[in-house]
Amino acid sequence: MTSPKEDIEANIKRAENDFERLSSLREKLEILTEHVTGRKEALDEEIEESLHEAIQNGKDCLERIAETIEPKLGTLISERLETVQRKMDRLKEENVDAVQAEIEKATPALLNSLIQQADSMLILKIKTAEEKLKTQLKEELAAEANKQRLELEQKIKLAMLLGCGALGGVILTIAMVMLRG
Repeated sequence: MTSPKEDIEANIKRAENDFERLSSLREKLEILTEHVTGRKEALDEEIEESLHEAIQNGKDCLERIAETIEPKLGTLISERLETVQRKMDRLKEENVDAVQAEIEKATPALLNSLIQQADSMLILKIKTAEEKLKTQLKEELAAEANKQRLELEQKIKLAMLLGCGALGGVILTIAMVMLRG
């Protein structure tokens, strides 16, 4: 059977291991968040590059058409490209906002779940350690009380023995005084 001290140390070790696991999960969550953010930024850049390339290609086509068709048609195409550009920009912003909203929406729930799990494990471990500590303290207090009781009994016996010896000395002195007198 293990001693209460070993049980407490084992509980402390388990609590440390659980804390390390929670820290590891938190680090992984941060890495995942950074990865999602980085991936979102990379996709935004890709979309932006593709948009700029498409717009540039459209402008190149527009220049060739403008050389061959009337200026009115060129103006109409330019206006249409600007409208498309604005729509694409708005879609890009909406996509960025939607991705960010999903990340923000998921993060608190995940953090709350992790915190609740950690809290419940910690409360259970604290209660277990508290109960073991109470038992150990009761045993130690009982042992100390018993030890002090035995010491007190020995002191009382010694005092009684010394008292009896002193009483015997007094009686002997009285007897000697009476015999002389």
